This record gives sequence, C-alpha cells and structure tokens, in this order.
Amino acid sequence: MTATGALAAPALAGSLRLTGGEVSEASQGIRLTGLRATLTGTGSEIRLSEFAGQLGGGAVSATGTVGLAAPMPVSVKLTARNARAPATDQLTALFDADLTLSGALLGHMDAGGSIRVQRADIRVPESLPAGIAVLDVRRPGQAPPPPATPPDIGLNLTLDAPGQVFVRGRGLDAELSGRLTLTGTAAAPVPGGGFTLRRGTFNLAGRVLTFSRGRVWLDGHLPVDPLLDFAAQSISAGVTANLAITGSAASPQIKLSSVPDLPQDQVLARLLFGKGVESLTALEVAQIAAGVAQLTGAGGDFQPLDRLREGLGLDRLSMGSTAKGGNALEAGRYLAPGVYLGAKQSLSGTGTQGTVQIDLWRGLKLEADIGNGGSTSSAVGAGNTGTGVGITWQHDY
Repeated sequence: MTATGALAAPALAGSLRLTGGEVSEASQGIRLTGLRATLTGTGSEIRLSEFAGQLGGGAVSATGTVGLAAPMPVSVKLTARNARAPATDQLTALFDADLTLSGALLGHMDAGGSIRVQRADIRVPESLPAGIAVLDVRRPGQAPPPPATPPDIGLNLTLDAPGQVFVRGRGLDAELSGRLTLTGTAAAPVPGGGFTLRRGTFNLAGRVLTFSRGRVWLDGHLPVDPLLDFAAQSISAGVTANLAITGSAASPQIKLSSVPDLPQDQVLARLLFGKGVESLTALEVAQIAAGVAQLTGAGGDFQPLDRLREGLGLDRLSMGSTAKGGNALEAGRYLAPGVYLGAKQSLSGTGTQGTVQIDLWRGLKLEADIGNGGSTSSAVGAGNTGTGVGITWQHDY
C-alpha cells in the first residue's frame, strides 16, 4: 500500500490482506474466528472488498467504503447468517442480520436494517441477587471525568422473532414471539415493541398452571427494563384462583387473587391443592412453604425437567393440566423454522394427542391435532375425538 499527496487528503494505492485472524473478548462472550479481509486503496477512499469470519458457528461478512477526506463519507453493509449472539448465563441466541451504516464519520450517520432471531433461550435467575449500593467516590482535588460524547448516529433497527423465544426459570416455561424496534439516536435511543405468549406454563411447588395470557414489552424508556403481564388461573370448588406476574423484569411482582376474594394463604392453597388451608395436611403445608419460597426467589436451582429436555434434544418438555383437572406430559420440538411438532399424554392414560403447528404468515397459524384427547382448543383427557384442523390469527394492539 502506498500513500501520496497531502496529509489532509491522501491518495492511496495498493491493498492489504488479512487471513486466519481471530478476535476474542471473553468478558462479553464474543469470539470471531477464521477472519479474512481485503482492504484496497482507490485514491481518496479505502474499499473493504472482503470481510468474512465465523461467529459462534455462523457466518459474518461485510463490504463498504470509507472516504479519507473530511467529512470522511462511509457506506458499510454487514450481514450475518446463523450467527450466535454473545452468550451469557441468562441468554443464548441464534440470528440472521442485514445491517447498514451510511453517512460521514465526522458528521451524521444512519444505522438501519433488521435482525431475525431464529432461536433464543432466556434463563430467569432462580434467586434474586443482593442489592448493592454504588457510591460516587471523588478524591479531594480530583476533577470530574468529562462526559462521554456518543457518536451522531440515527437509529432505525428492527428485531424480528417469529417464534422459538423460550423463557425458563423460577417455575416459568414459556415460548414467545414478537418484534422489537430501536429508533431515535445513539445519544437518545427509543426502544419499542414486545413479545406475546404462544404457549406457557408456571410450575408452582409441583402444581402446573397454564397461562391464559402473556406479554413482554418495552415502553421506550431507558435503561431498558421490559414490562411483564402474565396471568394463569385454577378453578376448584366454586373458587377461581388467579396468579398474575406483572411489573418489570428487574422487579417482577407476583400477585395472588381469587373470586370470591380470599386471603393470600387461602388462594395459594386453592391453586396448589384445590382446598382451603384448614384442610391441608402437614406435608401440604410444607409444599405451601416451598411455593412461598419460590415466589420470593429463595428456592434452589433444581430443574429436572429442563435437564431431561436438553438431554433429549427437545424444545419443550413440561407437565401440564387437562380439562378434567388431571396432569399431562407435553413434549415437542421445531422440525424447521415455523414448523412445530408436539405430543401430549395424560398421566392417567385416558388421552393422547399429537399437534402440528405451521406459521403461515405474521400472526396466521395452521394447527392440526390428531388423537383421542381433545381438539385444538381443549386438553388431553377431555373425552373428545381429538382430531381437527384449524387456522388461527393473532393481532397485537
């Protein structure tokens, strides 16, 4: 590579090539391997004619140009296929991306494009961390650090997750789908959008409750703290016991209520055992205590079904309820993006049901059930023929 001309406006000629490169940042879970790149000088600009590597088993590539004279115009396109996002104890994800960056390095730039999540696994911590106060310590005579100045970048990014976003932990086992947006600027980003429940259960001290609704969304404020709205209920002996999970992801609130209105211990007893506190045995009282510990985040991290599900290579393995109040084992996995195959077996042996769900379009889904345990809208053990085909449509508003 050669450079001639003035320092403020150099002229480049030649090329630089990188092969077998690697970038690793252990603290962020980032590792790019097999990097190869070719930079070409074409007078007043540098052209990135090739950039490719592997990110978590997936492919990442980029092309573009950067001008050398002020204001240094830039135009870069980044693509990713089957890439793995930086992994943490709480999140692992596979995604595709098509992103662009254009404008001027010494002026305004715009970042846009889309990210499509193929699969994400979100683990809710089994216990809440202790709160630690952070003090702003200043030594005498020490000048405060200058405020950080973010680059002038306009944002127009979209994250699509049509399915296979699994949230598990603290008794929760749910699959979500939805869309997130990021607009505004790098200095003042505006997050929006959210996820809705496709299917999900909540295991409370051994009793499995099926969610009737579920939603996670962003309200546009910073720092980002997703808002929650999940609800499940159980009906027994003329009492409807409700479980609601609201608040934010950082400070979730779990509330028990009932119709007619009963004290909290009575509602928990109805949810777990279908009877009042006065009728509980000593063992059942101990299970009530375990349920309270789970709700407050004081429980342990023992999830045998999760370990079995991972060992069998399934996307879903859970204990659910039947229409008659019994229990059923449900298992399934995605055969391809948007194609889910599942089976449900009543533990009493009275019903077996197979389910196929195919995503046709955004919010439009084809469902087919076969078996002797109920149709698409009923559960195993309901006593129906259990065979049917239907189309459902869901719209968030």
